[in-house]
Amino acid sequence: MDQQTLPKIFIDQVKKQTSKTFLMYKERDAWQPVSWKEAGEKVKWITLGLMALGVEKGDRIGAVS
Repeated sequence: MDQQTLPKIFIDQVKKQTSKTFLMYKERDAWQPVSWKEAGEKVKWITLGLMALGVEKGDRIGAVS
């Protein structure tokens, strides 16, 4: 059976939902959409940055935003 982890579920949704809206944020007085593809790209770059800093599979990190 295929193991369903949160990262795998997210990546699968990025592949399926590409142009659909993932979330919206307010900029000035207008709501701006972020697509699943855009969110996936941001996650990819964050992941690569963490790997460049030495974070490895199995390491645990906390994100504060």
